[in-house]
Amino acid sequence: PEWGAVVQLLIMLGLGELLLGRWLTVMVATVGHVAAPLTARVMIDVGQWSLFGLPPELARALDTGPSAAVTAVGACLLIAIRMNRCASVLCAALLLAAIVTPGVDGQEHLVALACGLLVGTMYRRLYPLEARNERTPC
Repeated sequence: PEWGAVVQLLIMLGLGELLLGRWLTVMVATVGHVAAPLTARVMIDVGQWSLFGLPPELARALDTGPSAAVTAVGACLLIAIRMNRCASVLCAALLLAAIVTPGVDGQEHLVALACGLLVGTMYRRLYPLEARNERTPC
């Protein structure tokens, strides 16, 4: 339902803005939301005979909506605040979902997950924990 998507988006974007900052959260959400469907369309164009290809019947499947943005921001948050075990559980769950129910949405979520993990890792390297503690006004 639409209200469920709105709630998950508001919660994740709110947490992201609180912990990462407004601009980084918007950037991660946008990259995840744009990269996921574009990559899925490329996978459909490549065809099912390739390793990463998808069958052409999935070209008419609907987009996943804001869940790709939520996945990217969630993965980035988990890595940035050093919740590595939770990030591993998220990766395993999304990989299992993509294997069990093959389709466009599973592939899009995996691409968004990769975007979030990449940005979260870069954030963690650019702003180590000690430097972040010095930045906070407390």
